[in-house]
Amino acid sequence: MRRIQAEDAVVIASAQNLIWQAITDFSSYTKWWPSSVTIVVRRAAPELVGSQVQLRPFGGRAFLCEVESTREGAEMRLRYSGVYRGTGVWTIVEGAGNCRVTYRVDLEIADPLMRLLSYIVSIPRLHSKLMKEVFAGLAGYLDRNNKQGCTQGA
Repeated sequence: MRRIQAEDAVVIASAQNLIWQAITDFSSYTKWWPSSVTIVVRRAAPELVGSQVQLRPFGGRAFLCEVESTREGAEMRLRYSGVYRGTGVWTIVEGAGNCRVTYRVDLEIADPLMRLLSYIVSIPRLHSKLMKEVFAGLAGYLDRNNKQGCTQGA
């Protein structure tokens, strides 16, 4: 079975709790994910576990991510189904005035067409390219919200 294994990370100058709020507020994804990905929140559970988000990259096939477990403020583990099967894990590690945000996937390519395509195109490389856009969007979203919060509080 063909696999996608990738780990991407960024350092963001924001508080850990604000980053956690952004990645667990699925309805905000359309504000910071690239517009090339269609996002549909299928289920938003207050306790997070069981929440489901469907993603469909432009020109690609839709897949579902369901929250499998969390460690408050530090880790969110997702279970992929559909085109891909496996896990994705968001982690946040606080540093001095910033946080390291990592997203790691370990997936089997379940869809026959995508599996065939993976012999021609590096799917892990495409995933990492997309995650750079996601991280840039997240950093911008946090920066905009932080500035608005400072302005409103002044």
